[in-house]
Amino acid sequence: MPTMFDDAARAAMFARLDRLTSATPRRWGSFTPEQMVFHLNAQVRNVLGEIRVGPRKMPPFFHWPLFHWLIIDSGMTWPKSTPTAPQYLSESPGELATLVAELKANMGRVIANGEAKAATVHPAFGPLSGAKMGRLFWRHWDHHLTQFGL
Repeated sequence: MPTMFDDAARAAMFARLDRLTSATPRRWGSFTPEQMVFHLNAQVRNVLGEIRVGPRKMPPFFHWPLFHWLIIDSGMTWPKSTPTAPQYLSESPGELATLVAELKANMGRVIANGEAKAATVHPAFGPLSGAKMGRLFWRHWDHHLTQFGL
């Protein structure tokens, strides 16, 4: 599974992100392009410790290694329009170019800090290693860029 800690995988993801415009139509869900980028950046900022997203009440299997493998590593298509933490949402997130620049810069900070420091307690999945978080970042970005046909 690709990871955002791989330079080539990250560059390819950034290239997809660069094709996003405010007019890019979504294929499902309710996010605007700006709200989607805000959403991705909130996850990155959570790992950086800039925002606090506490644990969500989830079924116990969300913490099982087999479930982590299924969601993060198996390559299965993720369900569409699943609920998310309120801290990952914004009704008026700002201008797209600024949001994209912030997202890339914040991901750059995660990369500069190193894979080990990306280890986190995910609000839904519980403790994740930095390596697993790198793959989850990639899967999350891929899911939402696919949402916009990119």
